[in-house]
Amino acid sequence: MKIFTNSLLIISFSFLQFIFEIDKVFAAEGATEVTGIAKLGFSLPGLITQLINFGILLVVLKIFLWKPFLKIIDDRNQKIKLGLEAAEQASKQAYDSQSESKMILDDAKAEALQFASDARALADKLKIELEEKARRDAEIIVEKAKKEIERDKERALSVIKENFAEITIYAAEKVIDKSLDKNAHQELISSILDDYDFEK
Repeated sequence: MKIFTNSLLIISFSFLQFIFEIDKVFAAEGATEVTGIAKLGFSLPGLITQLINFGILLVVLKIFLWKPFLKIIDDRNQKIKLGLEAAEQASKQAYDSQSESKMILDDAKAEALQFASDARALADKLKIELEEKARRDAEIIVEKAKKEIERDKERALSVIKENFAEITIYAAEKVIDKSLDKNAHQELISSILDDYDFEK
């Protein structure tokens, strides 16, 4: 492209030199008689040549300079526009990201509070269950202890009754100094002991 532009400029310059040479020829021919516009210092063929040269220069500049210049400006404007759009998009994404981060943080806080609340509720429930189990276990232990005490008491009373009957018979034998019918006395003492309330 650069070589073509340089070649075109050389051709244009050569053409302009050719036009100036023609202008000098016309000016030399008309040097004998100065009329009309020539009195002002202009020659009509020279003016026409200058206008043609200027038109050619404008066309060359428009093709090889103005269009690339406009393209560069358009490209730059496009880049600026894309940059602004990208910046706006990045700003929007940052705002959305910030909003999303805030929403996630709020959700995490709510979830943490819910988790803490659930943990407290579970701890309270476990505490109540453990207290209830401990109370039931204590009642069972107390009930077992009462039954055991009652059995021990009954065994002790039974032993006392048995031993008391034997001691009484032994004492009665010693007092009377003769042997009594052991079975008859045993029945008598057992009935007396059954009637007697040892729990007073």
